[in-house]
Amino acid sequence: MQEQWKSRKKIKILTCGSRFTEDTYLRVLAALDPKQFRNAFASWVTQVLAPLGFAAQVAIDGKTSRGSGSTLRGQSPVHLVSALACDWGLVLGQTRTADKSNEIVAIPQLLRALNLQGALVTIDAMGCQRDIAQQIVEQKADYLLQVKGNQPALLQEVESVFEAAASRAAAPLDQVPPPVLESYQQTDGDHGRIEVRTTQVCHDFADYLATSQRFSFCRVP
Repeated sequence: MQEQWKSRKKIKILTCGSRFTEDTYLRVLAALDPKQFRNAFASWVTQVLAPLGFAAQVAIDGKTSRGSGSTLRGQSPVHLVSALACDWGLVLGQTRTADKSNEIVAIPQLLRALNLQGALVTIDAMGCQRDIAQQIVEQKADYLLQVKGNQPALLQEVESVFEAAASRAAAPLDQVPPPVLESYQQTDGDHGRIEVRTTQVCHDFADYLATSQRFSFCRVP
């Protein structure tokens, strides 16, 4: 009976939020292990989204929290790498890094904590790494990575493939045919201006890249 009474007493106290001050909540949150909390939160989010179907876009991005650092105290600002389920507007998980340059290390850790099966993972140029692409494939997801100047050889080859695809009509018949290029255009009007976005898609460009520049590819059923 005494153990039951203690258990009931704990439940009663924990469910009565008016008994706790803001400092108490802050002390409890500060005592939590960040990695354990992140994993538990990611597991809970997965259970919540499972009935809704999770085949959606997951955007990985890093942001520096404004005002979180102090030059006088020698404190660096907080830099977080987050995973956002775009269709639901829900943050699936976060991990802290020392600065933006450490995102390459933080991204794989964040991905491992998530159930990505059937999702499209989008990452900016910082995450355009073969190991990250391979991990996404192994977690049964697709990826969309931005290629910029930090991968000069890959960028040059991708641009060459798209240029060849765009001029395929002028290619001689005795040459290897260039890849097929599909184009999509979307027009939006907002804030007194008209924006026209053009997206070009090349499905088979991997066959035209040098072996050293190829990433892992997969098809999610």
